[in-house]
Amino acid sequence: MGNAVRRFMNSTSDNEVFEFVVDTNNIDPLATDGAENPLTLKLDLQFPTNVDHQFIIRVNDGRPDVLFNRTEAGTVIHFDAPGIYTITLIGKSSFFRGPGLDRLKWIYLNRWGSSFKGLRAYAFQDASNLIIRSPESIKLTGSRSGFFQGIKGFEAPFDMGKLDVSEVTSFTSFFSGVQNPFTSVLNPFINVATNLNSLYEDVNLSFVDKIEVISPSATQFGRFLMNTEFEGELIINAPVENMYYFLNGVSNPPSLGKVDIRRVSETNNFISTQMSKHNVDSTLMGWANNFDWTGYTPSSTFNFRGSKYSNNPDVIAAKSFLEGKGIVFTNLTME
Repeated sequence: MGNAVRRFMNSTSDNEVFEFVVDTNNIDPLATDGAENPLTLKLDLQFPTNVDHQFIIRVNDGRPDVLFNRTEAGTVIHFDAPGIYTITLIGKSSFFRGPGLDRLKWIYLNRWGSSFKGLRAYAFQDASNLIIRSPESIKLTGSRSGFFQGIKGFEAPFDMGKLDVSEVTSFTSFFSGVQNPFTSVLNPFINVATNLNSLYEDVNLSFVDKIEVISPSATQFGRFLMNTEFEGELIINAPVENMYYFLNGVSNPPSLGKVDIRRVSETNNFISTQMSKHNVDSTLMGWANNFDWTGYTPSSTFNFRGSKYSNNPDVIAAKSFLEGKGIVFTNLTME
């Protein structure tokens, strides 16, 4: 794993350090690739051709720092006994791809510096024991589909605002399946991404008051909040086209009155249970009054699954206005 050297570079800037904690007892007993071994940890590395990389590996068990060179075949850290260890990588970071085969052993991410530059799109996917506790701001770019999918969670309080996602190109399943309840969510401004499918699918959002997405490009919102318990305010200012299974599996669908539906064509199973009368009223009036319908081309059918709207002149007028624009409502009746 390289030549042992004296400890050095004790003072480093945040963007040169990637620090995480592992519990090597968290093995995969069915694995045959090293993930079944509680005495090793494999680092998932990939070096660009003809690019020199040197970095330091530091383990908090008293061993000397180790200098790693890109010319070596691979990096496996060996331990004298199973247990909990803090691993620190110091130096250039574009080579580090994420937890990899030993993902079950990861339990905390403490610092991420600039290391997202090298991480795979699905870097932390299925690291099911991992809690993200890093306080540092970071800018994400490129495809980040499945990035945090299935992790254990984010240590509260966690400021999602420190994740700059304005240049992410795909969010498919970005947070889906995160196990612990969210206390804050990503309220992103997105410049380039079109795909937000399954962004929060299968997560607990019962403690979240508001979700907001602002984007000139995001069109795909299929399964966006599927199987969540979100009941807060939902604002989507984006050219939404696809809402298939959007709130499917949500027991009390929130109002969609601040979701811009003027370009929506795919609404298959957008909800699977009745929406409350209050939220139906808010949805109809919001759709009618919050957006400019000039030049709208009819394309949407919304199945409200037996929901009811109020015998209120303003609500009735809103529904009639939307139907006049060509929107079709099914399984929606007056109280």
